[in-house]
Amino acid sequence: LANTGAANLQLIDPAGSTYAALLNAPNYRHVTGFYNRAVGAALAGSNEVQVGWSADGDAEEWDPGVDETAGFSPILESPSDLSDFITGIFGFTNVMILLREQSIWLATKKPIPTDPFNFYAVFPGIGCDIPSSVAVIPNGIAWVDSRPGTVWAYSPGGAPEPIGRPIEKTLLRGIDDPALCFGSYNGKENEYTI
Repeated sequence: LANTGAANLQLIDPAGSTYAALLNAPNYRHVTGFYNRAVGAALAGSNEVQVGWSADGDAEEWDPGVDETAGFSPILESPSDLSDFITGIFGFTNVMILLREQSIWLATKKPIPTDPFNFYAVFPGIGCDIPSSVAVIPNGIAWVDSRPGTVWAYSPGGAPEPIGRPIEKTLLRGIDDPALCFGSYNGKENEYTI
């Protein structure tokens, strides 16, 4: 469990109804599971473009000095990526979505235990500047981006769709403080709500 980087990642034990800090896990703002690892993104306060991963098969070990299959890396293709902060990371069956303020990236698994993921930009220019608005929808994610002023839906393999066009003006007028905007998805009604 990540808490926007305010403290170490937390390990939740549902059977024992307990949780505890993963003391050697960095303070990542976002976390997801992908294959047999925990993956964190956006190191709070120091490297907002970094992704880190736990050891192979051990979500509690994040120190590459202890287990060389744990690690971290900045996600960069060009110098402009240094200012394109990560705003979410979401693991699906065969692909991971890395959402940034100004772009969408995907990651796939590589067969190299010490370098397990291949990150690549798929949609530059479309991103998310309100991270708490993101909700997982069937096969993808939906979110609000105040820069173009719309709601987007994206599923890997397709293109991002602007699904908020009919209500854009009303929607943005209703968001007084983006920090207080939260997204959710109701599968029964197939509705994304902020």
